[in-house]
Amino acid sequence: MSKSLAEITGDTSSPFRAAINAAANSIRVAMPGIIVSFNASDQTVNVKPSLADNVNIGGQTQLVFPPIISDVPVAIPRGGNFAVTLPIKPGDNCILVFADSCIDGFWQSGKETAPAEYRQHDLSDAMAIVGISAGGAISGYNPDALEIRSLQGEATITVNDRGVTLNAGIVDINAGTVSISGGAVNIGGGPVTITGSPVDINGTIF
Repeated sequence: MSKSLAEITGDTSSPFRAAINAAANSIRVAMPGIIVSFNASDQTVNVKPSLADNVNIGGQTQLVFPPIISDVPVAIPRGGNFAVTLPIKPGDNCILVFADSCIDGFWQSGKETAPAEYRQHDLSDAMAIVGISAGGAISGYNPDALEIRSLQGEATITVNDRGVTLNAGIVDINAGTVSISGGAVNIGGGPVTITGSPVDINGTIF
């Protein structure tokens, strides 16, 4: 039967265990955060870490929150020549992931690079993954389909094995070429505007 770390290192007051705890407390891996502001041009955020640290101050343990982290790169789903973007707002939740070493060179070039300076799991090397459903789950979550939607569900694009359903008050499609092929196209809502040339629609529209 395997032993726990406490059994291997002894009680928490032992120097060995204290050294291990001190090292562990200095390593950042991941934590939730709250967006303070978003720079849409650079796709970076200022983030307030939302978990406090236990810090020994004058022999007493106190809860201290890490400082706001500035210019944190946002993980945006992208590949090839395409990306999925979000209108990130203050108050949105995120996961902060802290890199093994300095990310400055990689962030600037997107290519293999040597670390600009030596540091590990530092607050300066955070990256933000936006979109945790903390503080309230998404109402009407569809467990059987892919959806792009507003949180209120007033506008949705639903994709499942039966087809694609677009539901919105206003539908505005702007593209050089619009081609819709299929047995049925369902567009629910108010006015529909299609801007483009040519527009080629094959199927039943209702």
